Amino acid sequence: MKLLLPILALLAGLLTARLVRRYVVEGRSMLRAYAPGDRLIVEALTYRLRSPRVGEVVVVRQAGASGRLGLKRIAAGPGAQVTVRGEEWYLGNDEWFVQGDNLSESTDSRRLGPVSRRDIAGRVWFRY
Repeated sequence: MKLLLPILALLAGLLTARLVRRYVVEGRSMLRAYAPGDRLIVEALTYRLRSPRVGEVVVVRQAGASGRLGLKRIAAGPGAQVTVRGEEWYLGNDEWFVQGDNLSESTDSRRLGPVSRRDIAGRVWFRY
């Protein structure tokens, strides 16, 4: 019994480390909703149970931007057709179109193309 609590605490810590992460907003691509210096809790459990939904704010790995992480909003999901300034994308079964709320300062799917599910690190749970 004496070992049960430390073992449970260790397991909870390992689980939390993989499913819940803290981030600090650095850029201005999500201005009005999120500003530089805002601290976020991002969780990955939801997307193990269901797919990302349009309108959710997520942390994505931006392969075309040297693997940097970006804070973006899901603008369209699998199967959608997206047209931006005369350029069209037809999203596949595992593709999402993400954009920053501050379009003039966002490097997003308009420039880098759609992201796959594996590029979505998690969903913003709350800001503190």
